[in-house]
Amino acid sequence: MARIKGTSGNNTLTGTAADDVLIGGGGNDILNGGDGHDIAQYMGNLAEYRFSNVDGKLVVTSSGAEGKDTLNSIEALQFGNGQLAVSSAEFQVNTYTTSDQTAPSITALVGGGFVVSWSSFGQDSDGWGIYAQRYDANGALMGAEFQVNSYTDGEQTQSSITGLADGGFVAVWTSVGQDGAVDNYNVYAQRYDVNGVAQDVEFRINADISYNQSLPNVTTLADGSYIVSWSSNAQEGGSYGIYAKHYDANGTAQNIEFRANTYITNDQIDSSITALADGGFVITWTSLGQDGSSYGVYAQIYNADDVAQGGEFRVNSTISNTQSEPRVAGLNEGGFVVTWLSNLQDGSGYGVYAQRYNSNGLALGAEFKVNTTTTNDQSNSSITALTDGGFVVTWTSNGQDGDGYGIYAQRYDASGVAQGGEFQVNTYTTSNQYNSNITALADGGFVVSWTSDGQDGDGYGIYAQRYDANGNAVGTKLTGTANADVINLNAGDAGLVVDGAGG
Repeated sequence: MARIKGTSGNNTLTGTAADDVLIGGGGNDILNGGDGHDIAQYMGNLAEYRFSNVDGKLVVTSSGAEGKDTLNSIEALQFGNGQLAVSSAEFQVNTYTTSDQTAPSITALVGGGFVVSWSSFGQDSDGWGIYAQRYDANGALMGAEFQVNSYTDGEQTQSSITGLADGGFVAVWTSVGQDGAVDNYNVYAQRYDVNGVAQDVEFRINADISYNQSLPNVTTLADGSYIVSWSSNAQEGGSYGIYAKHYDANGTAQNIEFRANTYITNDQIDSSITALADGGFVITWTSLGQDGSSYGVYAQIYNADDVAQGGEFRVNSTISNTQSEPRVAGLNEGGFVVTWLSNLQDGSGYGVYAQRYNSNGLALGAEFKVNTTTTNDQSNSSITALTDGGFVVTWTSNGQDGDGYGIYAQRYDASGVAQGGEFQVNTYTTSNQYNSNITALADGGFVVSWTSDGQDGDGYGIYAQRYDANGNAVGTKLTGTANADVINLNAGDAGLVVDGAGG
């Protein structure tokens, strides 16, 4: 372990690719740990220092002669009487923790904030229900978590959420048995204004209630309207198909529901939808048997008037085994990116693959593998487009973080070039973290949400982590020792989270 020591003046110290100890000495120093497990060492006791978060970075200020240090990529702080662990400040979204809270969906709001929705078991006193929590541009809570569904009999699950141009948002979900549908699932929605107040009452999206309508997805278009897609069983004969319906910004239906898939043999399921810069949109889905080998990924482009542009097309080039669960994001320059899961293509279980398209719907280059680690399964991908024209993909990886499933991500620039390597999102690694969902923020950053097993003390819970425009985790968590630690924070600093660790 290298020891890197500064002088009595202002220093910038940079660690090696291995584990390092950095000692700033006097002055106001910048300590860059780099790779490895790096320790910033201080001479005094813990109570002699104050901690703050400045522009997403941890700042340690001495009450003595050691000055003020700004820390990057430091994993621990060593003091004369103990050590603090340093990690990113992932945060718990759900307040109600009894039983399970799972399957988050997240969207950015006008003004820089965001809102997360999820399914909660038993909270509305009858099976599963849909709940949500709003956050402002600083990541601070806006009010309490709230119930989205008004009808509570049976199960309400599978939420999807999108922000509206007026600062409000729309949530959609599936509900079983509602509107006389007996045991069938149907798709419902609720609009909210900029203050998070429900507008009118929840309403059913699908007209056909003969069989199951499920797995809804919603996106906001360039003109402020929104469109919902879903899977419908046996609506026009056969098995499942993909349907969609367009609403204006006030929630008035602009057309009747329409089928997206042209090929109707076997099942077409699990749609994803995104807006395009020209006012149109793209719907993607999984189709059984269409590519000649199990499941494949297909898509259809529409203009702003809901008119299909050309025919549906296959997204995956590799057709061996199964390609499924597509997710799509529209890019700033008018194109879009589709991700999906491919079985055995990377040599070990499922992997995450992607294909870029330009504004004319033409493929840009070949499909490419997103995950670097290929051992076991990489699954449950999510994608968002960034304000700089790039995009970020998240997924679940089995065994990579040392204990069950974990959440990983990879950033790309506007040319589709990976920026740095894949990185772990979840800090808490015990048991399983899965079902990630991601949204870009107005400041160029992004937020990832996911489900975590056992972290909130009772079953599954919802967690999230913010990132800045450079892909750095926002906020810092300081974990103390088993002793009675004195940790001094700047008043009102929302960027720091402290875990006393039982002392």
